[in-house]
Amino acid sequence: MSPTEIITAAVALYGATLSTITLLLHQREKRQRIRVKLWIGFVGNPLVGVKDVVIIEAANTGNAPVYISSYSYHLPETKKKVVGNFISDKPIPCTLAPGEGVQVWIESEKFVELVKAEGFKKEVQVVGEFSNKAGRVFRSEAQTLEIDKLLYAKKSTT
Repeated sequence: MSPTEIITAAVALYGATLSTITLLLHQREKRQRIRVKLWIGFVGNPLVGVKDVVIIEAANTGNAPVYISSYSYHLPETKKKVVGNFISDKPIPCTLAPGEGVQVWIESEKFVELVKAEGFKKEVQVVGEFSNKAGRVFRSEAQTLEIDKLLYAKKSTT
């Protein structure tokens, strides 16, 4: 092979590699990305006062809008989903534009009733889930919640 052919082959290989990397980065940028968090918090309402709640939040961290069609609190140990009287800061289903989020919560007292009905006494492992129309599920990290501590605010105010 002549030096010209070697240089031509090297430039062609470099171009093909660069094109492939650019294509992969472009595809990754268009992918739907939702970050889901689960935590214990408080919400205030002038009519009923402060309530302690179990919150899940979905935040669109990508560059493409994401349609959220449903949410749930999942119990990995029993593979069941907690269904109850949830409150949301946006009506669900909804579309989250890049940078937007949605929060869903349930009062700790009601959450404890629901998980105790599933047989949990001291602690429960919970995962927050949101899903889209296509069936893709976005999950939070599993959190172990101590049932007695969920009712801490209620006990300390009564």
